[in-house]
Amino acid sequence: MKYGIIGIGAFGRNLVIELSKMGHEILAVDLSENAVERIKDHAALAVVADATRAAVVEELGLASLDVIVVAIGKQFEASVLVSTRLYQVKGPTLYVRAVNELHVQLLGMAGIEGVIQVEALAASQFARRLDNQSLVRHFGVDRTHAVAEIGVPETFIGRTLSEVGLRPKYRLNLITIRRGSVPEEAGEALDSVPTPDLRFERGDLLVVYGHENDLRYFSEKVVGQDG
Repeated sequence: MKYGIIGIGAFGRNLVIELSKMGHEILAVDLSENAVERIKDHAALAVVADATRAAVVEELGLASLDVIVVAIGKQFEASVLVSTRLYQVKGPTLYVRAVNELHVQLLGMAGIEGVIQVEALAASQFARRLDNQSLVRHFGVDRTHAVAEIGVPETFIGRTLSEVGLRPKYRLNLITIRRGSVPEEAGEALDSVPTPDLRFERGDLLVVYGHENDLRYFSEKVVGQDG
């Protein structure tokens, strides 16, 4: 997919890097030459430009992108101006980072629905991580479902996916496994989709999807009992 990231501060920069790693094509835009210089190796195109200007929007071909993220931080006046301009561009899905409630209200008045409250989201995810120490990483999908990385339970080691009954018994779907070259270091995800005959190894990190309640039960009652 083609993404446009407007505003390359800490959040925007990390967004560019992560999306680039996932194989997406990134157009990065910022008013700061230094910010653009730091990110240029991770983006298909990194440009110093003012996205509030209609001419710039047209010149950069922003209407041809799949998704645009306005990642401008504290300068919410600039964020609203850019967002309002891009809201008029038909085609791309628009997301805007909001830094406070006033910012949210202003964006709402402009008709923009894809508002991201990064700080609140980060706090929510971190709180869940603190609340459940068995989770290595946790990514909320909606209010009730999530994707989580969980260390392989001791009772799973040496057994196959069909034998442990991850889906029928625990109501969790295995997306992939991160497996390292040595047991103590989980590495890249498996190249293929997990099959019923996949056999778990010590050190595996299970990437699973499911309801929050099922994730909690699995991490606390199945993984937690190993400790």
